[in-house]
Amino acid sequence: MQQNYLYDQLEFNKLEWYDKKADTEERFQLARERLEKKAASWEASGRHEFGLALVN
Repeated sequence: MQQNYLYDQLEFNKLEWYDKKADTEERFQLARERLEKKAASWEASGRHEFGLALVN
């Protein structure tokens, strides 16, 4: 009985981990797409040169 419980708990934890991993990967992908769009718009408008001037 105890062994079945532990096995079920392990399977549940594994599924939880996969769900969290998928959510994290999806959030990272959305953030990356958003940043790529922002970078493209900055480059198109020339604002990236202003940012580079501030850094240097």
